[in-house]
Amino acid sequence: MAQPARSQSFVAVQKVPLILRKHFCKAPPPTATGDFWGMADDQTTFWAFTIKPTLGANALSLEQMGKSWNAQIQVTSACCKIGLIMDIYLGEHKTASDSERQAAYALICQSLYKNSESTAQEVANRIFAQKFSADGPDAESALNNAMNKAVKSFEYRYFLNCGNTAQRVARAYDLVCAQKTVPKLSAAIALSFRVAELNPSMFNKPKSKSDSRPPRPFSREFPPR
Repeated sequence: MAQPARSQSFVAVQKVPLILRKHFCKAPPPTATGDFWGMADDQTTFWAFTIKPTLGANALSLEQMGKSWNAQIQVTSACCKIGLIMDIYLGEHKTASDSERQAAYALICQSLYKNSESTAQEVANRIFAQKFSADGPDAESALNNAMNKAVKSFEYRYFLNCGNTAQRVARAYDLVCAQKTVPKLSAAIALSFRVAELNPSMFNKPKSKSDSRPPRPFSREFPPR
């Protein structure tokens, strides 16, 4: 339910150490999770920039409309716990180039995670500027539904700024490595960030049903909501 508004909006972020696991096998069959995550196109490296926001809000309006209620809220505070989980499946017969590519994906994610606290704060500031409304069978349900909508918006915006960005940069890295002359690892990663930033739409790719879920061990260790 919406919490009383504070005099000034604030953001508190708790950052936990990243989890990086390597598996000397092929990725297992996928299973549904409902969490935001990303993966490399070769389907051997998976990541999730996890976030669990607890929001406080001011109820702007609460009205009964026939048999239902409508609530409108404005978020005033956010306490977020953020993390990064990665699973790398090395398989049985990896080449040196495969291993370097997977190492690059991990470094790309870690680079984004270094700035994840400021990313969460930027997302919170955008959420503070919005109003969220929802209906419910009673006043409390309407307020809770409006808050849930704000939480989901927060999580999705954070995913776009971290997990989705990592996927674009990983695709840019694949393009850089497909050239005749490939820079050294650190230079290739730096170039990939620049290329992805210059033309982000070039590296967006709609997900198909076959790549819409992470592997089973990954989902088991995902923090519950």
